[in-house]
Amino acid sequence: VSESLSPPDEDDLISQVNNTLNVYSKALNRIITIESNLTHPFLQGKEIKPYQILYSNKLLIIPYQFVNGKTQLIDEKQIGINSPELFNYFLQNKSVLENREKRKMAGDKWYSYVYPKNIELMSKPKILVPDIANTSSFVLDEKGIYTFTSGYGIILKSNVCESNKYILGLLNSKLLDFYLKKISTPIRGGFFRYFSHFLEQLPIRLIDFSNDQDKSKHSRMVQLVEQMLRLHQQINQENVPSSKKIIQQQIKVIDKQINQLVYELYELTDEIIALIEG
Repeated sequence: VSESLSPPDEDDLISQVNNTLNVYSKALNRIITIESNLTHPFLQGKEIKPYQILYSNKLLIIPYQFVNGKTQLIDEKQIGINSPELFNYFLQNKSVLENREKRKMAGDKWYSYVYPKNIELMSKPKILVPDIANTSSFVLDEKGIYTFTSGYGIILKSNVCESNKYILGLLNSKLLDFYLKKISTPIRGGFFRYFSHFLEQLPIRLIDFSNDQDKSKHSRMVQLVEQMLRLHQQINQENVPSSKKIIQQQIKVIDKQINQLVYELYELTDEIIALIEG
């Protein structure tokens, strides 16, 4: 079910009247209408770019809820009441869903996931990164609305004081990209593996919030990253070539400022900076 739904038209995807979606079902080979309340945009690694998420034409249905901090399959009756069109779509695919894993899914949980792991983490704010890329491609899912495959989600621990936007700036910087490519596995076409065991080795510059200079640099990074995120939103919405060019120039300026700030944070020498800049 998760990979069989795709919006036929990005502009007319959601009906504002009853919060429904018109989507193409590969399983039924036709356009269907379902409620949107249990759906999430589904990303592949190729749609995760530096500071931006490209439009995804896939949706994932998550028929689960969180009760007392635990993931729980939503009852059939409840889905039928709250999302009748969606449940009807389930029923039309019931035989297919039951036959998964050699009919392992037959029974009262026929519409559940075979392996319902880490569902609760998908709804949390997170930094996304594809597992393979030619350059650092980290983006912020600030509202926790995206699900994904072919990549990783980074969720900051509760005791981390640094903003996720500060971390995002570091991760997309030339310095950490340079570092990762030194420890990662290169593959054909100039691409590298951004696997979790490589990401875990990245040296994250923590902030001493009792130090005014450190605190100021943290705030400056957050401001720059927020500007970068806004610019990428603007360029995706802009259709005039000349206006796009202006925004692209602004993005280059902010990116340079972020890299300069990173060099200051890590107290790099001019020789090392020259090596990184190539």
